[in-house]
Order: sequence, then structure tokens, then C-alpha cells
Amino acid sequence: MELEGVEPNEEKPSLQELTYFLSTLVAEKVDPHDEQNYQYIVRKNNELLAHRMSGALFSVLCDQKQRIANSRLNSVSLLESIENKEIARLDNMLVAEGIIPKADQEVVCPRGDAVEYKSKLDSIRNMYEHEMAEYEKNSENFKITVTQLLELHKKVRPITDMDSEKMMHLVDLKAVRIATHIKQWACENVMSLKGRLCDARRKRRNFTKTSTDILNQYFFANLENPYPSEEVKEELARMCNITTNQVSYMKIIN
Repeated sequence: MELEGVEPNEEKPSLQELTYFLSTLVAEKVDPHDEQNYQYIVRKNNELLAHRMSGALFSVLCDQKQRIANSRLNSVSLLESIENKEIARLDNMLVAEGIIPKADQEVVCPRGDAVEYKSKLDSIRNMYEHEMAEYEKNSENFKITVTQLLELHKKVRPITDMDSEKMMHLVDLKAVRIATHIKQWACENVMSLKGRLCDARRKRRNFTKTSTDILNQYFFANLENPYPSEEVKEELARMCNITTNQVSYMKIIN
């Protein structure tokens, strides 16, 4: 294949030289936060633009782009639809459980465990909000980096404004998977919290009032260290006529 604007006898060595230059440039790691690295990449990019075959390279890339323009459109649309449905489902759960605040919404706490439930729910909410803030910050920084790289690439290969918008859309689609993971984590932790409290409450129903009073008296007297040793558990179990495992569950007043 002859490249436009290049003499036939000059094409082969020049093409080999350009191929080698591109392969070494692609192999370089780009770190936009490292000024020395960034300036090096800019310098190499300028060398590529100054190469006498850069125009021919641009022409070839235009042809290739036309061939594959719509190859990924359907798969991207399907993936976006799936991700949007999953995010909506998780958001509805998080609103219902009080992780995502909603005006005039009162969190429904398991009976008898309101204080502990609200405390642990606040911890889950705080962690969720922190992780989402970090996700949004890192996502925005990454998009800035991609935008800078696209501006550099525009000088070498055909990139329209629509191409840039599509790339940003793909970045958002990839990033939303991280948000999905964070939301899924929060939902699982709320469900686990409810399950633990319900299980503990169910086990406490089997205790007599005397057992409950003895165990509560011990735990309130040892708030700084509410987890008894095995020896103390055995003594409490003997006094309450229950097993040592049951002693571990009794940490909250009915």
C-alpha cells in the first residue's frame, strides 16, 4: 500500500521508523500528576507531529475510524440500560432504609433496639457518604485527565467533538460500576444489621426475667469492657441457668 504524499522508494524505511516510534510512545506510562513525565510525553507527541509521515498516518486512521464507527453502539446502549436499572433499584432501597436522606422521612427501627440500630445505621450512612464523595472526586479527576489526553490525540488522529462526548459517556458508564458497588455494600450492611438485631432479639425472648436482670446488671457495670472472659461467661451462665453462648447474645435490654 502506498501512502499519500510519500515517495515509493522512501515509504518502507519511513514506515518502519514511524511504526517503531509509535510502539515506543504507546509503551510509555502517562502520569498527568508527574510534571516531568507529562512534559516528556508532550515532547514525544510534538516529535510525532513533526514526522514527515504524520499526515499519511492521520489519513489511514480516518479510514479505519469510518469502518468501525458504529461497531460498539448497540452493546454500549444495552450495558447502560442494565446499569441504570441497577442503580435505580439500589437507590430505592437506600432511600427506604434512610441511608439516602429524604425530606419528612422517619427511619423505622427494630422494636427494642432503636438506640443501637440508629447508631450503627449512622455509621453505615457516614461511610457511604464518604465513599461516594471520594468516588465523585476521583471520577471527576479522571475525566479531566481523559480530556487532556484527547486534546493531545486530536493532533495525531481524527477525534471530533462528538467522539469526545462519547468517550466521556463511556467513562461515566465505567465509573458507575464503582458507584453500584458502593451502593450494594451499603444495602448489604443495612440488611445484615437488621438480621443481627432480629436474631439477637429472638434469642433474648427465651431468657427469664431473672436471667435478663442478672446479665443487664453485669453489662451496665462493665460498659468500658462489656465482653466478659470465658471464666466470667461460665459463671454468668451458671447463675442464669443458660449456656455460655447465650451470654454473648445478651447485651441489650429487652
